Amino acid sequence: MFRLARRHAGKDRADHETMLAALHPGGGRSQVTLTPHATAMERATEQAAKLNRFMDGLRRTGALKDICFLSAIHFLFLFR
Repeated sequence: MFRLARRHAGKDRADHETMLAALHPGGGRSQVTLTPHATAMERATEQAAKLNRFMDGLRRTGALKDICFLSAIHFLFLFR
């Protein structure tokens, strides 16, 4: 994808805007959706917060200890 964008933008060191413009047509041909950086970071931040809430819930109920204990038992059983 990057090579296609470089070829489309030109051999000389293209500026940021030219490279972005070159990536969009390449993405369409490859059936790839390009997500702006700010949007990707916002989504990642939201998912990290969701995962943290989930893990806090497991810790609060003691389920995380049960999962760790069962994993340790499973590991010991497999490698005895």
